[in-house]
Amino acid sequence: MASGRAAEGDSPLAIAVLDLETTDPKLKETSTHATLLLTAVLSAEEGLVLVERQDLAKVLGEQELGVSGLVSTETAARIGHLTGARVLVTGRLFNVTGETMAALKIMGTETGRVFAQTATFPSGSAPTEAIKKMGDELAKLLRDKKGVLVAKFISREDRVTRLKEKAVGRSLPSLALTIPEQHLGPAVSDPAAETEIGLILREAGFTLLSGAAAESADIRISGEAFSETGIRRGSLISCRARVEVKAVERAGGKIVLMDRQTTVAVDTAEHIAAKLALQRAGAELAERLADALLAAKP
Repeated sequence: MASGRAAEGDSPLAIAVLDLETTDPKLKETSTHATLLLTAVLSAEEGLVLVERQDLAKVLGEQELGVSGLVSTETAARIGHLTGARVLVTGRLFNVTGETMAALKIMGTETGRVFAQTATFPSGSAPTEAIKKMGDELAKLLRDKKGVLVAKFISREDRVTRLKEKAVGRSLPSLALTIPEQHLGPAVSDPAAETEIGLILREAGFTLLSGAAAESADIRISGEAFSETGIRRGSLISCRARVEVKAVERAGGKIVLMDRQTTVAVDTAEHIAAKLALQRAGAELAERLADALLAAKP
């Protein structure tokens, strides 16, 4: 399994194209045509994985979310969380003095960053060439702005270094860690989330106890994790993962932290994508766990 910065940088970008909106009844058919054409152009781009339109419509319908070109940053984040899309493409069509304008908005579901793009074509004409050109320009924009549209990748080494700096001179509690997990599909062995959390906490200086010794741990960390298949496009498969944890003091039973994290990963193998998604969720939680443990034991 690829890991580290190179793997994150090379990972395909999951995007969702929402229906282009219009308030002009005469542009309804054009809007549908433009949405499908834009989706087709982007789906042919290497390095992009598109959320299937039927999957997107199902999620939006079940969650009672609109597919308007006026999607807010908050709604974009929710759609990204539900579909695995890290970037949304939304937009509107409207007529201006004999021309039809397509105004697109590209939104990062993790960062909230927004970029705009426009194209015009004669009113009443097919938007084919204009939308094809717009799709090509949009693909270039996505490549150029990927670093600001998606959340910055933080390596395990960076997390550990940051936590070590916070823990200097501190007396750290011993930990017992148990996070069983399952993949909602073909069975996948080995607990990726638990392994990632344990690695980061141990490398940061915490003592992890197992077996009979775990009964004497100062803090008991428990939880559960699961992953499931998301988008499939050609040889690429995305998986979503969710990890939930609870840290409780052995003496007194005080809850130090209750938290959860959902992430998405893409790979050519389903079990690798599932493990990578669980690993990423575990890494996010490990840092928050460490911060809570340090705050609880000055």
